[in-house]
Amino acid sequence: MVAPATRFEPLLSKFFRMSFSRLKLGVLTGAVLAYALWGSPTPDDLGGLEAVLGIALVLIVGFAGMRYALVFQADKPMPVKAAQLFLYAGLTFPFLAMMINGHQSVYVFRDFAAFLFMLLPLFLWPLFLRDSRASRMVLYSVLFLGLIFAVRTRLDLAFVGEGNALYYLSNMPSVLFAAIYFAGKGIERFTGQSCRFCIARIALFFVLSWVCVLPMIETQQRASLGAFIISLAIILGVRFISAPKRTLAIFAGLLAVTVIFRHELLPIVESLLLKTTIVGGNMRVQEWQAVWAEISQSPLSIMFGQGWGARFASPAVADITVNFTHGLVTSLLLKTGVFGCLLGLAYIFSLLWGGTKYLKKEPALVLAVAAPVLIDVFLYASFKSLDFGLVLALMPALLYSKENNSIHSDST
Repeated sequence: MVAPATRFEPLLSKFFRMSFSRLKLGVLTGAVLAYALWGSPTPDDLGGLEAVLGIALVLIVGFAGMRYALVFQADKPMPVKAAQLFLYAGLTFPFLAMMINGHQSVYVFRDFAAFLFMLLPLFLWPLFLRDSRASRMVLYSVLFLGLIFAVRTRLDLAFVGEGNALYYLSNMPSVLFAAIYFAGKGIERFTGQSCRFCIARIALFFVLSWVCVLPMIETQQRASLGAFIISLAIILGVRFISAPKRTLAIFAGLLAVTVIFRHELLPIVESLLLKTTIVGGNMRVQEWQAVWAEISQSPLSIMFGQGWGARFASPAVADITVNFTHGLVTSLLLKTGVFGCLLGLAYIFSLLWGGTKYLKKEPALVLAVAAPVLIDVFLYASFKSLDFGLVLALMPALLYSKENNSIHSDST
């Protein structure tokens, strides 16, 4: 006969394990909220808030997250194995190249922090597997983050951090994520069978999306606005297959809004076209050429880069020597070479590829993640922020969780 104490041991073990994961999840949510309200994506100097956020992330990951990230097992999902190879690479030859080239420690720290942010999905994977609430809470946290960043760019609110133009808050991936997700969920709700019971929620989704889009219009973010329009077009196309009449009603509504507000919309289009005429591609091609010229000085540099903390004269910022590029691809080429760049891209695209099978079921979520990630991979420097890692983490959180992506459908 089994003793009562022995009988309850599995239940007690499960209780404490779940409680600890809930504590981690609470700390993660609180850290994201603090970052949204008072943080800067790429601060010039580390302050008290950055120190607290760093400690919180370390505690959230813990030994379980580090062990999961470092121990290679053949039965782990492909994105995990791709992330691990990228992690191993980032912990080795970029540091060797850094020591050989003697880069300044402040730039090394910035690059390595961005590298760890990028791998946040890998470190948080055990939390998503252990706690079914993690997916929902991370989703809500990132939506709040994008919404607050959008508000901070336009309003000065008491007890909230300033929206300094140099913070580039409207460029952050969480803002575009929130814009696409809110609008996409509004479309999904309207074209769904239950829309007659949630008209107020649909209207709220569209209003929140517009709040996130406004800063992009004011700062003339052509890539973000283009991605927003293309994403909504794809969502409408997907929904047209299952609900053609309601989707056509949305098309009619958009057409009516365009006609009614054409005098307000026309200057926006003209300003974007004028910017394209003046600045073209913002020297992105020239920046690619400059990075390649920098690393092509030797075969080793081509293969393994110049290490964390590497800097170069960027034509995108008037040939000023900087340690960042406008795009993850060029940054990885400069710091980790062709080898590290290919591993990094394999990791990113394995995450995104895993989401494509949910495109028909959850188009708003998949496109809301893919659009800002792809922009940061090729065009924006926002990949160096915590935002980028949090948006990436939504893929394993929502598409590889135990509940197989069903929780966010039920909760929103």
